[in-house]
Amino acid sequence: MNETCSVTHVFKRDGTLVPYSRQRITNAIYRAAVALGGRDKGKAESLALTIESIVCDNYSDEHPPSVEQVQDVVEKVLIEEGHAAVAKHFILYRASQGEKRLAKLSKST
Repeated sequence: MNETCSVTHVFKRDGTLVPYSRQRITNAIYRAAVALGGRDKGKAESLALTIESIVCDNYSDEHPPSVEQVQDVVEKVLIEEGHAAVAKHFILYRASQGEKRLAKLSKST
């Protein structure tokens, strides 16, 4: 994490607080790019730094973001930086994971 960022944690979907990790953002972007034939890990890292900057400008340790809010920033940055295809893959994957969570939840109740 950059030294001026005061975000050290994020809220998971279940409400628990977990450590913030730029590497997780980098990996998510890179996996979406690889699924489309991309292989530029450096670009994924650069985009993750941009995302981290936005997250740090809008949230703090006193008011940490949720995973969903960070993912919203990822989508926005991917689109704004000209990576619409990667953004679309990320969005579709995010939606499919949401459906899986709902199916799992409905089975457990």
